[in-house]
Amino acid sequence: MAASATSYIHQTGTNTSIPRLEFSPVVEGPTYPARYLWVGRWSASRPVKGTVTALTPSSPAVDEAFGDLATRWRQETFLLSSVAQITAHPAYQQIIGMGHQAVERILGDLVENGPDHWFWALTAITRENPITADIAGDLERMTEAWLEWGKERGYVT
Repeated sequence: MAASATSYIHQTGTNTSIPRLEFSPVVEGPTYPARYLWVGRWSASRPVKGTVTALTPSSPAVDEAFGDLATRWRQETFLLSSVAQITAHPAYQQIIGMGHQAVERILGDLVENGPDHWFWALTAITRENPITADIAGDLERMTEAWLEWGKERGYVT
């Protein structure tokens, strides 16, 4: 999706305009598929090009990044009651952007800290959902379902 930095989206009813958000394809390591990378608040004027080397699942850098994002997400959403607002938080979205590297860490967080609103992220990353209609809304049972899913796939021992 190539566009120039002069592309704009005009806000309806106003004379102001904001830069059009564009995503530039980034080539990753052989283990992970190509993703789109968004750097900065407005990336249209600064397209990202280059190669991102996939980090190993046991990478301390990935662990640290996940921990920092999860802490920030919890600190900035603990007073919110809307699941939509909780899961729309930028740190939560960045965790989803970590892809499958985040799955083991999210499941580990559920083991260590108990139920939390990780289900949207797990579903977005894995494109699977072990939550059935009879347990939907019950955080404890939903957590158990995801941990069982993780055991079946080797994420949780």
